[in-house]
Amino acid sequence: MLIFLHHRLVFLAVPKTGTTALEDALSAHSSIVLRGPPAVRHMNAGEYHHSWGPFLRETYDIVPHTMAVLREPMERLRSWYKYRRASEFAGMRVSTKGVSFEQFLEATLADERPAYAQIGSQDRFCLSAKDEPRIRHLFVYEDLGRALGFLEERLDRKIKLAARNRSPRAWTRVSAELIARVRLQRAREFSLYEKVAQSGHLETPKAH
Repeated sequence: MLIFLHHRLVFLAVPKTGTTALEDALSAHSSIVLRGPPAVRHMNAGEYHHSWGPFLRETYDIVPHTMAVLREPMERLRSWYKYRRASEFAGMRVSTKGVSFEQFLEATLADERPAYAQIGSQDRFCLSAKDEPRIRHLFVYEDLGRALGFLEERLDRKIKLAARNRSPRAWTRVSAELIARVRLQRAREFSLYEKVAQSGHLETPKAH
C-alpha cells in the first residue's frame, strides 16, 4: 500500500494484479510505503477504512481518495498458479509444483481448500457486504495505461515503468466446463471486474 499525503491518494495493492512495476515506480514519491507481510502490503479496503483511514483523518486531517487495479479473474488465477510453481516455494504447502492447472482450479472450488489454493478474491478486497465499492477509483490491469494516466495527472509527474515480474511458464489450458464452474463460484468477482472493464475507470464518489 502506498500513501501520498500531499496528493491525498492511497494506492491499495490487490494481490496478483500485475502492479509491482507500478508500485516500484511510485514508492520513492509516496509519503508512506507499507511493505512486509502480505497482510500489510495487500491491506484490503475494509481493513484500510477500519485502521489507516481513521489514522490519516485524525493525524493529518485528510480523507484521501483510494485507488486500486483489478485483473481479469481467470488470468489472475493463472498468475497465482504460475507464481506458486516457483522454486522458492519448493517443498512448501503453498507450492503448485506437480499440480496441474485444472487440479489447482478444482482445489479453489473445494469446501476445504489446500494451502496452495487459498488465494482470496478481488470482490472481497474491494466491496462492502452490500456489494458497493469501498475504493473510489478502480482500474483494470488490461488497460493499465488509463491508471497510469490518472496517476500522472494526480501526482503531477511522468511515471516510467520497469519490466514487470514474470512467473514460471506453465500449461494452463482448461475445459470450458471447468471455466463455467469457476465463473459461477466467483460470479461476484467477475461481475465487478466486468463493470470496471466497461469504462476502464470506475469512480464511486461516495467511496473514499
